[in-house]
Amino acid sequence: MKYYDVNLEVLTPVHVGNGKKISKKDFILDGGRVNVCDPFKLYKAFPQQYEAFMMDTNSLTNFLTYNRIGNYQSAIKYSMPVADAGSIRNRDSIDEFIKDPHGLPYIPGSTLKGYIRTAILNDLVRGEEFDKFRDINNKDTTAQKIEELKFGKISESIFKSLIISDSLPLSTKDLIVCKKVDITVKGNEPKSLLNLCRECLRPGTKIKFKMAIKHKGDNAFPYDANHILDFIAWFAGDYRDNYSNHFNFKAPKHYDGDILFLGGGVGYASKTINYSLYERKDAVKKIAKDLAYRFGSRKKPDMHNHEKDIEIGVSPHILKCTKVNGVTMEMGICRIGINEIEAI
Repeated sequence: MKYYDVNLEVLTPVHVGNGKKISKKDFILDGGRVNVCDPFKLYKAFPQQYEAFMMDTNSLTNFLTYNRIGNYQSAIKYSMPVADAGSIRNRDSIDEFIKDPHGLPYIPGSTLKGYIRTAILNDLVRGEEFDKFRDINNKDTTAQKIEELKFGKISESIFKSLIISDSLPLSTKDLIVCKKVDITVKGNEPKSLLNLCRECLRPGTKIKFKMAIKHKGDNAFPYDANHILDFIAWFAGDYRDNYSNHFNFKAPKHYDGDILFLGGGVGYASKTINYSLYERKDAVKKIAKDLAYRFGSRKKPDMHNHEKDIEIGVSPHILKCTKVNGVTMEMGICRIGINEIEAI
C-alpha cells in the first residue's frame, strides 16, 4: 500500500451540492452579502411577526425591510459575499454546498474518485465502438457493461484498491454565491438572469485529501500517482479539443495540464466519455440525438433544440459558466497535485 497527499487549488468556483436549497425565506441579502439564517433563531428574534412572515410570499429580506425589523443579527449562521455584484436577487433560491455535521463545507472523496475513474475510462475506451446510448425500445444502458469490461464488476473492481478520504473540513468563509451563466456557441450570454444560484468554493481555496493505493494482491490498482495525473491531463485536453474550444468564448485565463472539472454545473462533456467513443462528428450526432430523447417529452420531443447541435457542430450547445467580479469563467476548474508520503 502506498500513501499520498492530494491537494486541489480552486481556480474557478466549485459547487458540490447536498440536494438542499436555501430559500428566499432563509437568507438576507444585505450590501452584496448573503446572510444565511437559522429559522429557530429568527423566531426568537421576532416571535410576534414570524408566523405572519411564514404565511406570506415575501422574501426574508423584504419582510425585514417592510416591517423595519433590525434585530436579526443573532439569527445569522454564516455570511457569504455575492461573487458578481447585483447578480443575486432576494427572491432567488440558492443550491447549498455539502457540509459536515458541524456545518463546515467539504468535498467527499467519492467526488474526486469518480472524476479519476471517468478520466481513466476516457483514455481506455478511446476509439472503441461501444454504443452506450439508450435506444427508445431498450431501457437498458450499456455504460455499466463498459466499466465492468475495463475495471471488473463492482465486487471485483480495481477501484476497491484506490481509497480517497473526504477532504479536510473547509470554512464557510471559503464560500461565495454564484449565479449560473450559460454561454452559447457564438459566445453570447442570456439577456435575462437565470434563476439558478449556488454556494461555491471561492477561487484560491486549497483542498486537502488523503489517498491510498494497493498495488499488489486481489483487485490491485495498476496505476500510480503519475499515471493518474496523466489520465487527468489527457481528459482535460480531450475536453478542450472536443468541446470547449468549439465555443467562441475566451476565458480570462486558459488552464491546461493537471486540471480537473469538479462538482456541479461543469457540464455534460466534462463528466462523460462519449466524445472519446467515436470520431468527433459521429459523437456530436449521437450525443445530440441522445440528449433530445432524454430531455424531450411527448408534446415537445426536442424541447431544448438538441437536434440542432448537429448543424452547430457541438453538443450540448451551452457552455456552463459563472461570473466573479464581472468576469465570466467556466465552473469547477481545479489544479491537482499528488505527493507520496510515509505510511500513515
